[in-house]
Amino acid sequence: MVEGLLHDRRGGARQRRLIAAVLAFTLAATTSSFGDTREEDDVLRIRRAVTQALRSAASPPLRIEDLLVDADVTARGLGRALAEATIARAQGREGQARSIVMGALRGRGDADAPASTMELDAALWSLLLETGPDESARALLAASTASAGRFAYPALLARDGRCEQALDLAEFAGTDRDEQLGIEATLLASQLLQRCDRRERALALLEAAGPGDPRVATSAGWALINLGDYDAAAHWCRQARVGAAGVSPLEHDAALCTAFADALRGVLPAAREDYLDALRNLLADPAAPLPERRRAGLVAAWVALGPRGPRGAQQALALLDETLALEAEPGQRPLAGLIRRLALVELEQVDEAREGLAGVEEAAAGESGVVRALLEAILASAEGDQIGAAAAQAHALELARAAALGPLVAAVEAARLELSRRGDREPLGRLHALDGLEAWTRASVDPRTLPLADPALPRRMIEMAMLLESTEDSPTTQQAGGLLLTAEQLREALSGRAPRPGSLPRIGQLQRYLAARNGVLLYFLIGERRTFAWLLEPGVTSLHQLEPGDRLERALIGSGGSESVRQNEEREPALVTALLDPLSDGSTLLISTDGVLAGVSWNNLPAPERLSAVEHQLAEVFDIALMPTLSDVVAPVGSRLQEMREEPTLLVIGGPPNEFDGLLKLPKLERYAWIRSLDPAQSTGRQVAQATATGQSVVHASMSLLVAGARPASCEFGLGHRRSVSLESLFESKPEIDLVIVDSFGGWSSGVAASRVRAGSHAVRLGARTVLVPLSPRSVGERLELWSRFYGELNRGRSKTIALRKALAELSAASVVAGEHFVLIGHANTRIMRPERLWWPIWASLLGGLALVAIGLLRLWRRPRDPFEIEPPEEPLEEPPEEAK
Repeated sequence: MVEGLLHDRRGGARQRRLIAAVLAFTLAATTSSFGDTREEDDVLRIRRAVTQALRSAASPPLRIEDLLVDADVTARGLGRALAEATIARAQGREGQARSIVMGALRGRGDADAPASTMELDAALWSLLLETGPDESARALLAASTASAGRFAYPALLARDGRCEQALDLAEFAGTDRDEQLGIEATLLASQLLQRCDRRERALALLEAAGPGDPRVATSAGWALINLGDYDAAAHWCRQARVGAAGVSPLEHDAALCTAFADALRGVLPAAREDYLDALRNLLADPAAPLPERRRAGLVAAWVALGPRGPRGAQQALALLDETLALEAEPGQRPLAGLIRRLALVELEQVDEAREGLAGVEEAAAGESGVVRALLEAILASAEGDQIGAAAAQAHALELARAAALGPLVAAVEAARLELSRRGDREPLGRLHALDGLEAWTRASVDPRTLPLADPALPRRMIEMAMLLESTEDSPTTQQAGGLLLTAEQLREALSGRAPRPGSLPRIGQLQRYLAARNGVLLYFLIGERRTFAWLLEPGVTSLHQLEPGDRLERALIGSGGSESVRQNEEREPALVTALLDPLSDGSTLLISTDGVLAGVSWNNLPAPERLSAVEHQLAEVFDIALMPTLSDVVAPVGSRLQEMREEPTLLVIGGPPNEFDGLLKLPKLERYAWIRSLDPAQSTGRQVAQATATGQSVVHASMSLLVAGARPASCEFGLGHRRSVSLESLFESKPEIDLVIVDSFGGWSSGVAASRVRAGSHAVRLGARTVLVPLSPRSVGERLELWSRFYGELNRGRSKTIALRKALAELSAASVVAGEHFVLIGHANTRIMRPERLWWPIWASLLGGLALVAIGLLRLWRRPRDPFEIEPPEEPLEEPPEEAK
């Protein structure tokens, strides 16, 4: 029997009906057929029902004590406990929620329980971790032998930083087995793998569970963010938002993941506003756990202060008031007070911000200590004490590094960059930007404890550094060249590969390379509010400022953020093609993309009208290829002679099931190269070394691509059975690979063109001469037809650009495939030339031998004979006459 006791008697009847409805729904859900193995049914339905109930309830909230019926460990009690504990967490009663979960879990032995019961059990173990387990809860976790909760204790150890022990227990529990785990158990296992920096394994585990579930897709999205594949992360988190609608806090988690990834890939400033809106929605949601709501309010106030202006300060103050109205935890009040004072400084209320600062508890370390030191630096700078401000910033930097708070290290470096701008110290400002970007890339984001981080900060630092060094609106060729090298340093630092200044090519060296090949280079760098574009021609380097990343995305990729190849009919991408007006027809166009621009179908963009009266695509006018970095433009691999010493070796690498078995049976390929199929489950590096020992090779990789981030060692191909192989394994023995085809199907990068492009760029950096990447998936038959024609054109000695163009033209005429769905990366104007077989020496030798034999026979036949060696003929004996007889 349940009674609905409320503080507000006027809404008592309504609340009692609401309680009854919630309990009826949960009991019906848990007493339904547990033989149904649909992975998301029970858990998501219960959480959705609780979310709707809490959002519909009038204030004040429900009293959880009156919802407790019993603690019997039954199938019905599991669903009931999940609903009650979820409501308790939403009202900030962590201890009450913990006791509910422990009462439901204690003493269970469910090795043979139905699948749906196992899902509920695993959900309760996960909820016990989220409540911040005390000693008794830790003891229960350590003693757990239930199959559904076997990953709970390893996940707890991972949270405590004991990763070695956690991984050992996880492998013993079965993360390396081929058995099918449930959704909730998979989430627990992937959580501990991600915390212990085993994100590739976590992605393979999540892929086995199926990306259709919103919980799985969101968890994979955060893992992809930490691996640097922001495009795939945004794609899957955006997909997860559909299934997560009405389930708190899952829908907020998916929205935060989407906006966070969009901001990092350069969809700004729209993504920053989306992230702020997602934080506001989480703060205002009564169905979300109260600790997460409080944290979201503090992070939202911090993000609102990012652009530094009165409007952002007003937003931050309003968000802080709403957060403190939720009865903030004692540990959060000092941080909230410090953020409030930062907002007051922006509103030019310096005295009020300084007043009471001494009374704010000073933290020796952690976020509060860093924010306090930043506030002291701002106050010192406002008083004109630049030395004191620099000292306070140095102290903040020391605290942030000691606490391993990468986003706050970046924030301190951004403040130091701004101080350098005021002191006219441009080179020092660039160093601060590089250090801040490096700290950001090394940090990891945990969605369960939102970091005090603004995802737009890296792009803002890049823009600040560029504007710091750009003193003129129309820089000269020499100035634009210097800014181009600075942009290369900043862009590579954002991807985790900050190059040394001496390792960058000189502008003159780039121009000579382009002049020798009738080429030009188009280089992009996306900031927070503008995009910088360079056009490098032989003898001329020009800098242009384009629209921000979100507008470029809509213009070049399509509305809605989806990576499609359709053009936006309302907005011609003339803002980019206009830069190409000075170029002549037939030039080689090298493009170095940044962020979201990696997924643009450059071949399909319209050519400048000046070059042709008839509408043409860009690929019909220029030979287009993408270049990952400036160093790759003049790399030695691009200038070497493209001649094979022997027959080229075609390596076909495919994970099970290999859709490209038919590729090995094409007659045209057999005439072109020695074909060999490799099993990636074995030692791929050793197989490649053996196959390429005699000469150069072509690698056709047709596997599921799990991740293709920009950071080193972050390009993983899936093999099935929760295993993966890295792209680096192909280059372990430094083979001479002339062409790599990244023809991936499936995986977390499926449908995300930019991820496959980055995988190809990574292969070029590793030493591949050229990479061919399909931008959109095609059927197996279409791909086999394309590759047959493409390899046939290569066999005729055509360059990769011409071979692809001719193959696509033939298929387009047959309405099989369109040409805009492919992109070449690297040195695409090179040819694969096998040494011609010289048959005349063989025929000459053969004819010469035959002539010698004939002459010898003739000499023997016509040889004169010695008369002394000639025996006289025998004379016949004369018979005596008959008279003598």
